Amino acid sequence: TASQSSSPDNLYGWGILNAFDAVNYFPTPVELESFSASVINGKVNLEWSTATEKNNRGFEIERKTDGSDFNTIGFVPGSGTVITPKHYSFIDLNNIKGVFTYRLKQLDFDGKYTFSKEISINVPIASDFVLEQNYPNPFNPSTRINYSVPNGARVKLILYDILGNQVKVLSDEFKEAGNYTYNLNADRLSSGVYIVRLNAGTTNKVIKITLAK
Repeated sequence: TASQSSSPDNLYGWGILNAFDAVNYFPTPVELESFSASVINGKVNLEWSTATEKNNRGFEIERKTDGSDFNTIGFVPGSGTVITPKHYSFIDLNNIKGVFTYRLKQLDFDGKYTFSKEISINVPIASDFVLEQNYPNPFNPSTRINYSVPNGARVKLILYDILGNQVKVLSDEFKEAGNYTYNLNADRLSSGVYIVRLNAGTTNKVIKITLAK
């Protein structure tokens, strides 16, 4: 797990927005207390908290890279009108390495909006092929399988039953260096333990997954 953060003396630093600065930038009726970013398993996890909210429809999450404009990549519903602290989170499944900048666009029900300050974070690439344990596990009927590719290669992701019989080729294509997620839907499979194998050249990685219907 990697994260970037700023000190109180550097409000424009990477990774976390100082609470005092956040409140000033997100004026009432929505008081933004914090806004932070961290890298977990190659994905960017954004978290933010509000002290109070009034007429808050929600937050659009915007992202950009150097030399590009902000693009909306997701939406998290707000809590309307509340006087108690609320915590929010969003996972960016972007699979490209590099430095990314994020901001929140807070939307009122009447169409008004305000922006948070921007935070930036560096997303690294694993130095070796990685096949992570699926989540959730056990699962029913779908689960996420994350894997990382350190350099461009033809990558096969294959599903086997517990006896070693091939059930399905999940993916078989050339992948650039990056972090990837495969969403497995097992609606048509029976309950039981299965094996997922990642093959790339001479590299083989294996995990066991459990379907519990």
